[in-house]
Amino acid sequence: MRRSRITEPRHYSWRMLETSITPAVLLDIDGVLHVGGEPVPGAASALTELRALAGGIRLVTNTTSKSRLQILEQLLGLGFDVDIEEVLTPAALAVRHCREREHRAVKLLVGEALHEDLAELTAAEPGERVDAVVLGDLGDGFTAEVLNDAFRLLMDGAELVALQHNRYWRRADGIVLDVGAYSAALEYASSRDAVVVGKPALAFFAAALADLGAGAEIAVMVGDDVEADVGGAIAAGHHRRVYDAVVLKVLGATRGAIARAFLIEHGLIGMLSALVACGLGTLAAYFLVTRLMKIDWVFLPAPLLWTVGLATLLTLALGFAGVGFAGSRRAQRKTAEFGSITSLE
Repeated sequence: MRRSRITEPRHYSWRMLETSITPAVLLDIDGVLHVGGEPVPGAASALTELRALAGGIRLVTNTTSKSRLQILEQLLGLGFDVDIEEVLTPAALAVRHCREREHRAVKLLVGEALHEDLAELTAAEPGERVDAVVLGDLGDGFTAEVLNDAFRLLMDGAELVALQHNRYWRRADGIVLDVGAYSAALEYASSRDAVVVGKPALAFFAAALADLGAGAEIAVMVGDDVEADVGGAIAAGHHRRVYDAVVLKVLGATRGAIARAFLIEHGLIGMLSALVACGLGTLAAYFLVTRLMKIDWVFLPAPLLWTVGLATLLTLALGFAGVGFAGSRRAQRKTAEFGSITSLE
């Protein structure tokens, strides 16, 4: 199976903006604020309190079965105090990507409700050449005929733009296949990678943070999907660090100076993590030996010190590899491709 390409439109980059020390917060919606159409107990009040404490909030969702307005209305109906500006969906990224690629005619394989969010795109007329197939949640509309039609368009040269790439999701009647499963089938059959514009795409997180005027280094992502939410946020944070290193390099900092600053940080992180892990492990071992096994407890500091040292060295090695890439010409070229970030509003 070919792996999907996460889109990074050329005009995207991280924008260096003045921010407070208060972190920006990105929240997934389905699974975090509500589950199966029912609000998570305490979520509405928690969102209100979080908004007062955070440096800004964006509700980021991969939902493609509802329009942005419908998502807002659902949240308001569930008792959440939310503004339309706080809701970010993949549809806006799809519109921007198609504009950037100058796609003149697209085939929209999305639910009827989502057409209003994609109104800026020109739907292909019957018999007209299709530049891109925009794939979203069709629900029961994912039939063999629809998929075969999309497959033929891809074989004729159309680009596959997947609004998201989740494998499955949970409905009231149980788990069901999501857009990613159908996108993977089309990718496999056509030998073409999809351009994914929803989470975990870097551009999706970049747009959310640009709206808030925040950087990834002071942002928090709360989600229930390890790949789309957690994995995407980690990747965005890593890109932020690489970008910072490249900027410092371009401004005249030596690779050695950058390496020393980052390696000190990685060394401290590795040492503190190892000390915490060793402390918890020692405590657990003490209770296991004295309470359950009923034998004498003997503390051996040498293995503990070896563990801390090896963990610190491993963290330093991984950090050094990242810093080495950040100072390379390839990283500088990659960062320079993005241009300046703008929000989607």
